[in-house]
Amino acid sequence: VRNERTYANFISLNDGVTSVQWPVWLDSGVALSTGENMVAPVGHSHHAFRISGPDVDARVMFYLGISGVGFWAQTDERPAWTGSRVAYAVSSDKDKNFVLATVKAATAYFKRIRKEAQTVAKNKPADGYGYLGLCNDSNAALELITHKTISAYPIARAAELQDKSPRLGDGFEVVFAKLPKDADADLTDKVYQRDVLNRIWAMSAHMISSKTIPDKELEAQLRILKKETQAK
Repeated sequence: VRNERTYANFISLNDGVTSVQWPVWLDSGVALSTGENMVAPVGHSHHAFRISGPDVDARVMFYLGISGVGFWAQTDERPAWTGSRVAYAVSSDKDKNFVLATVKAATAYFKRIRKEAQTVAKNKPADGYGYLGLCNDSNAALELITHKTISAYPIARAAELQDKSPRLGDGFEVVFAKLPKDADADLTDKVYQRDVLNRIWAMSAHMISSKTIPDKELEAQLRILKKETQAK
């Protein structure tokens, strides 16, 4: 299982066989030392499962998307500008329990979101996509449960759901309470500002030296961001 990140390619626009570079830019509202707000393409993240054996060879991703939550077929045919980053990868040979725990967490998250779509998000567009969370929300929940870290950004789940969501006894009330509420956050909080910059760096889909970073200004900001997040 791999925790993978890329820049979101929402419209998948092509000109013939050429992919059109079309990131959706997000102003974090958090300033770098230069005084400029950190602005980056919206990131996409998911947990990817690579399954191989005598009977099955498959690649699937788990995430909450606009079409719902679930396991989706994976292909490596993505435009270069979207980049690719692996936060961590764990094989069943190395830690079978970790892989199984990730599958278990994904299954429980699937059930939770399906239930919420029928209750607290009933009649909302796209079954509550955005309100219940995005791809990064599902990624962050699984990461926190299995890896005990939080590195996805942005996390969109509405803060009000902490009180409104049904109590299912699946442990996700505790998980959601620990996740950042980026859609409802206090941007003046210094601790939160630091956390946002760390997570934006963790979501960066390119090496600084990459020639496929979609924008020169982004490259310049990423260089500053790297120094500031790695400075102790």
